[in-house]
Amino acid sequence: MTAYMDHKDLANETIDSARETQIRDGVHRVLDRIATAEERAGRPAGDVTLLAATKTRDVGEIMAAIDAGIRLIGENRPQEVVAKMTVCATSAGSVVM
Repeated sequence: MTAYMDHKDLANETIDSARETQIRDGVHRVLDRIATAEERAGRPAGDVTLLAATKTRDVGEIMAAIDAGIRLIGENRPQEVVAKMTVCATSAGSVVM
């Protein structure tokens, strides 16, 4: 891992309520923009899928995004997938990582 990742606890499941609200509001803004763009383009609702990149984000932040409606998660570092997937997969249901 990088020096940055050496001190980051990716398995951390706790985030403060302000950060959770920030994540939820951001996800909802993006999903609303996607829905508006789909409608404007004449595409069926749900035709466009949002892929959330979680590079350097911990489990608490990922779970907040999942709770806000994220269902597809991308991670490009295998060691991060291993650290995050166990917790996210058991509590997220239909999320694909």
